[in-house]
Formats: sequence, structure tokens, C-alpha cells
Amino acid sequence: MTEELKNTIVTSRNDLSGVARRNNDEIALVRQSLAELTADDTTPVDDAEEDDRISVEAQLSEQKAALEVSQALFAQLQSLLQDEKIERLAVGTGKLSREDTSWTDELGPEWQPYIYTVNDTSAPLHKTRNKGRKANAYLTYIIAYYHALPELSVFVHAHRKGYPQAWHTEGIGNDIVDSLRRLNTAYVQAEGYANLRCNHSPGCNLEGRVQPSRHVNDTLPVDRDAATELASLDAWPELFPGVDVPADIASACCAQFTRSTEHILKTPLEEYQRYHEWLMETKMSDDISRRVMEYAWHIIFGMEVVQ
Repeated sequence: MTEELKNTIVTSRNDLSGVARRNNDEIALVRQSLAELTADDTTPVDDAEEDDRISVEAQLSEQKAALEVSQALFAQLQSLLQDEKIERLAVGTGKLSREDTSWTDELGPEWQPYIYTVNDTSAPLHKTRNKGRKANAYLTYIIAYYHALPELSVFVHAHRKGYPQAWHTEGIGNDIVDSLRRLNTAYVQAEGYANLRCNHSPGCNLEGRVQPSRHVNDTLPVDRDAATELASLDAWPELFPGVDVPADIASACCAQFTRSTEHILKTPLEEYQRYHEWLMETKMSDDISRRVMEYAWHIIFGMEVVQ
């Protein structure tokens, strides 16, 4: 299968996924209308109301049929991609159209890049909305390839190296290519997750970790770090419903990590879709919402809150 054909299949599969979600939404609305029409069985039904009920039931049947077609085609395209799953390792990132990600070509034949261009909807891989920064690209990749992932997926920034741009990247010259060449894949397979930053500062040290309740009584406006902590307090019930807000959240910065497919699949697809929906719908600024996600990835992947 050529790369062009694979990209075409991926695009078609993603389009079908969107169609299926819209069909599901339409079905929910139609069911609500039907429930309202039949809510009071004691009131006599006139001809007009009966016609409305029949019309709504017909709409429901049509939407169900459309959903079944979308799901069947989706399954066929997924099967094609699964049959062609030859790469062992994937690197996923989001980039602006002006950014150079040709460094992925130096990683070797076992690596497959999945590069989402955030500001160009004509790109082979793109996001429907330029919102949420790299968290959007990471979640879009997981959702799109959930049933056709390679052995390991690595999530990184688009830039390659250099200081200060890539200060958070380990390796000679802060070079992500050097870091990924040194990646201990056996360790990742065994542990399921690894942060690509070995230095625990910032993020794990007491000063750098997130304490959601630390600034609740501060006078507004607050600085960026305090705003992130307050946002984490607000976001927690939506991201992790039914779980108490922790006193501390700690993980080495800066949202560059790797995860085995076995462990990615331990979280249902619907959960990743829910995280993505939160990212798309939140009123937080992109800078704040992506920082909330930066300190939530390890929790999403089932790791201890404090690393």
C-alpha cells in the first residue's frame, strides 16, 4: 500500500467517523422528540400529532440505517489499515505549516511519522479545529488510529533541537532524534509509559508541581502558573469525574512521552473522545488548556498522580 493510498484511506475513515458521530447526535435528538410526543399517554392523540410521531419514527429509522452504513464502511477501512500495519514505532506531533519536521526521516524505517498540520486543512493529516495545541494532535492521532496502532507511540513537539527552543528535550544538543534513537523500547513495553524528560525539574519538584487548590484565595489576576493550577481545579471534575481532586499533581514537563499500544488500549476509545471533546469545548485559552493536559497525560494513561 502506497503512502498516498494509506493517507486517502485514513482521511476517508476519519470522515466516516465524523459522520457516525453526527448520526449518533441526530438519533439522540430524534429520540428526544419521539419521547416528548409519547410522554403523556392519557391525552388523546389527534391526526396531526400522529403524523408527527410517524414522521419522527421514520427519521429515526433513516438515521439508524445511515449509522449502520457508516460503521460498516469504517470497519472495512480499519481492516485495510490493520492489514498494512508494518511499522513498529510511531511518532506523533502537531506542527504549523511553516515548521520543518523532515527530521523524522532520520529515525529509520521502523518509524512511521504522523504529523498533524494544525493550520492547513488541505494537509494529508490535519485537525478540524486549530485548538488545544499539541494536546489536540495527540488525541486526534490516538482516536484516529485506535484500532491500528503500532507497538509503541511517541508523542513529541515538532521542533527538533537547539537551545532554548528545545530546552526540555534530553540528548546531545537537545536533539529529539538523538533521544529517540536511544529510546529503550523494551522498558516502555514493560512499563507501558515513559516520560521522555529524565530531569524532574520542572514538574516533579515541590515548586514546579501542580497544586490545584494553592491559589483559590489569591487576588486576580494571577500569573500563568497560578492560572494553570486554578484551571486544573476547574477541569478535574470534567476530566476525571467521580475522582477527588488531588492535593498535588506531579510529572516531569513538557508533554513529550511514549506509550505502548497495549496500555493505550486499556483506556476505552470513548474516554479519549471525551477528553478531546473537553479540549475543543473548554473556554480556557489554548495556552492554559494545553498546560492542564500537560500535567494530566500520565493520569489519563493510568499512572500515579505524583510521579
